[in-house]
Amino acid sequence: MQSKNLTKTILLAMLFGGILGTVFNVFFMDKDFVSVFLVGNVFHVIGQIFIDSLKMLVVPLVFISLVCGTA
Repeated sequence: MQSKNLTKTILLAMLFGGILGTVFNVFFMDKDFVSVFLVGNVFHVIGQIFIDSLKMLVVPLVFISLVCGTA
């Protein structure tokens, strides 16, 4: 039963992404909007948060691995 719900969720997300991409393509034909605003600002901030969270994860993981390896 859970598998069908996951399938529906994935298909709805793909449909929503396609519709959103079409809307962006139709209404924001200006390439500067996409490159400057979306890539330069929005995706850069989200990517920086992701990279910083990965960096915060590495140090405790290495520390715990060293402690467990020497114990």
